[in-house]
Amino acid sequence: MRCVLLSDCDLRPENGRKNSFAMKKILSRALLCAAAGLLCVHIASAQHSLILSVDQPESPLTVDAGADFRFDGTAVRLGGEPAARGGYGDYTYRWEPAEYLDDPAAPNPTVTRLEGSVTFVLTVRDAQGLCEKRDEVHAEFSAGSAGLPAPEVTAFPNPFSDAVTFASNVQMQAVTVTDMTGKHIAQEGISQSENFRFNTGLMAPGLYLFSIRFTDGSTIVKKLCKIH
Repeated sequence: MRCVLLSDCDLRPENGRKNSFAMKKILSRALLCAAAGLLCVHIASAQHSLILSVDQPESPLTVDAGADFRFDGTAVRLGGEPAARGGYGDYTYRWEPAEYLDDPAAPNPTVTRLEGSVTFVLTVRDAQGLCEKRDEVHAEFSAGSAGLPAPEVTAFPNPFSDAVTFASNVQMQAVTVTDMTGKHIAQEGISQSENFRFNTGLMAPGLYLFSIRFTDGSTIVKKLCKIH
């Protein structure tokens, strides 16, 4: 607002009624200017604060599937002590493959049997489901007194693109593929060959679990990555 005061020439007696009107005009503008000034001072002195709070765990989620071991028929307990720590607690556990374990949803399940070398994968999710971590442990199969060779598999290339080849020292029976959430992707049988080429052209890039089953019923799991 612009404040304008009338000069003394506007207040001369000869102006009559104009003087009274001019005075009212002066007083009105003076009051408006004063009010505007007080408003400006109030706005200038006002302070605003914004408080933000972030809920986060004291330490990040970590997962321990335990140390690699050799299975000779004696029951073995999987997982570290503890199998998970940090995050928001109240964990959900999933061990794969589950067929060799007494309780695949427990933090430390027991291997009840094993017919070949297997890689166990532990997936842990915390209470709020905001974080999920994985770890794996390899169990080497011991054939014992039977003198049978323990199945071994080499997968190449890794990472792969259009195909991955499996080479084994014993006869393979089938290959089953799942993604890291456990969703079934593909399965293919193998006949009379210790080398097998698995076509992966239709699979999206990412990590996959390849479960190789042998004719004796044993299984080995390989975690492989497709890049494009």
